[in-house]
Amino acid sequence: MLRSAFHAAMNDLAFIAEARRQHLEIAEVDGARVAKIVAGAYALPPDIVKAATEAMNEAATRSE
Repeated sequence: MLRSAFHAAMNDLAFIAEARRQHLEIAEVDGARVAKIVAGAYALPPDIVKAATEAMNEAATRSE
């Protein structure tokens, strides 16, 4: 159900028009691909996850 709703949103003409107005690129990724990406992220070694988390936190702090 969620995958169908997401697909419908990605193809909604009003959504697409608003994205274009904001100069955003829309590129739908299917559910199977997202599941593969998430599984890969969970399979990363803890030291890589920690380094990525620290980098994202540092970047967020700089943008505030």
